[in-house]
Formats: sequence, C-alpha cells, structure tokens
Amino acid sequence: MTLLIHAVPYLHMSATEECYTSAHEENVRFVYEDFVPIDLEEWWAQQFLAKIENGS
Repeated sequence: MTLLIHAVPYLHMSATEECYTSAHEENVRFVYEDFVPIDLEEWWAQQFLAKIENGS
C-alpha cells in the first residue's frame, strides 16, 4: 500500500496582516459607535410586566 501526500501551498501572512470584508468593518463600526448597552434584568422585568398587563 502506497500513501501519497500532496503538499498544500502555504500562504504566509504576518501576525499584523489581516483581511477584513466591508461587512466586518460595518459590524465593528456599529459596536464601537452605535451600540447602546442595556440592563438585561430591567429589560426582562419590562417584558414580564408587559405580558402580565396584556394577559399573555
């Protein structure tokens, strides 16, 4: 039995060299510029009370 191994060409990228898509850049921009943190406990409490008030 003969085992054949095919070498795959290696593309060298330095540790600082990265490739970003426009979608990635848009997501990063959103997180840094437009993201508004919320208090999840408060949000869940509001959801719970709204369901009680609506009879759901």
